[in-house]
Amino acid sequence: MKITSIRKIIHVPAAKAWEIVSMLTGLENYLSLVSNSGVVVHDGPTVRSVTLNDGSVFNETILEIDHKAMRMTYDIQDPSPFPYSNYTGWIRIQPICAVTCELEWTCIYKPEKAQAGEINDFLESVFNSGIDGLENYCNNSNYAVNSL
Repeated sequence: MKITSIRKIIHVPAAKAWEIVSMLTGLENYLSLVSNSGVVVHDGPTVRSVTLNDGSVFNETILEIDHKAMRMTYDIQDPSPFPYSNYTGWIRIQPICAVTCELEWTCIYKPEKAQAGEINDFLESVFNSGIDGLENYCNNSNYAVNSL
């Protein structure tokens, strides 16, 4: 199993960043490789369907959303369009001050052996792009945060 983790400080109030992340929809607003996302309605755990720009679709099971700790844990259901399996990820947001927070995005996964280094680089790129995109979306949209 491999771990990839990124921590970044962004200039966004923690509550605003958390509300957008915990909505489970709208990934396409801040994650450039996603063209559409939405919650699949059915009995059982919450599932988010994600469509990539190349048309690939995969599902994530939301394992935990802790609003108090601002932490979400999810897994990507197999089969995945990516060259890894057994993926579990988590996002955690910690306030630093009224207008700044730290966002940590971490995952553990089983890569196909020949591509372990490439997968880590790919995931780091996705996480960095997603965090930067979230900061940009929060600061340049008219999205108003609700009180938690």
